Amino acid sequence: MALLGGLFKKKVCAFCGEEIGLLGNRKLEDGDMCKNCAAKLSPWFDERRHSTVEQIGEQLKYREQNQAAVAAFQITRTIGTGTKVYLDEINKKFMISDASDLQKANPDVIDAGAVTNAALDIKEMKNEIYRKNSEGKSVAYIPARYDYAYDFFVNIDVNHPYFDRMRVKVNNSSIWLRYDDVQARRMGAGRPGMAGGSFSPTGHLNGGGIGAAVLNGLAGAIGINTGDMGSPEVYSPEYQEMLYMAQDIRDSLMTMRAAALGYASQPADQPATQQASEPAQEAPVSESAVAPASETEAPAAAEAPAEQWTCPYCGTINTGNFCTACGAAKT
Repeated sequence: MALLGGLFKKKVCAFCGEEIGLLGNRKLEDGDMCKNCAAKLSPWFDERRHSTVEQIGEQLKYREQNQAAVAAFQITRTIGTGTKVYLDEINKKFMISDASDLQKANPDVIDAGAVTNAALDIKEMKNEIYRKNSEGKSVAYIPARYDYAYDFFVNIDVNHPYFDRMRVKVNNSSIWLRYDDVQARRMGAGRPGMAGGSFSPTGHLNGGGIGAAVLNGLAGAIGINTGDMGSPEVYSPEYQEMLYMAQDIRDSLMTMRAAALGYASQPADQPATQQASEPAQEAPVSESAVAPASETEAPAAAEAPAEQWTCPYCGTINTGNFCTACGAAKT
């Protein structure tokens, strides 16, 4: 009976003071919160149940302040279909939302300098195709044939007190590459079709630089052994549109990040993608840059050569944390 009494005991929201209905409680580590107050939290925040009343109170104050940031946001460019990435390239900020009323939705306004990385994540699903044999039974093709479906995401890692990743789905619904359609496109491009072969147009991809890979022949550039499949014409316009849109989000955020951190003042021969991977700090000014060195000064010690690595997507040799050709992150 004591258990039932506790279950039906009236609960009060620690923030608005309203009584919480039977199904309206949002439990905190040391208190209760109504669903209306919980809806004011950041949509990227997922640690409510492990947060104290004090911690949630601090976030609600931040969210009130964010309303003013949304009102002051100057949209210079919008990327996306359902969920959109809004850029304020003047003030080097961005926000993400699928709402039509941004002021009401109150999306988190993020300084571009808080971005630590942005990378594509393309999820592949496949559905095997069967044929009818002479007895009317469904049997598999040999080798197997598949229809493929793709969802395009951009993972944006940020330095933020309430979350560290913002995951954006670019397409509203899965993009299908039907086996028969792919074969027709290949034939239309003057490429002889395989006699029923098995292929995966892309496979599961993680990392940046995929848009550049498409321009150079996507499948071949990312090292997938697809025979004569390595050509962009096999991909539907919808697939390519979502791919370019995802890449645009990634490149735009990383470019704006570099500008926010002042990398434009760095040496022109230093790749921008490499600059964007460096920590945010002012570059020390060498005395030799403003005055001739004294004859008595000791020569500067030679810097150790940077470690080289080969990009797994396009094969470019790099020394920084990002590929200078396609933008892929160092693995």
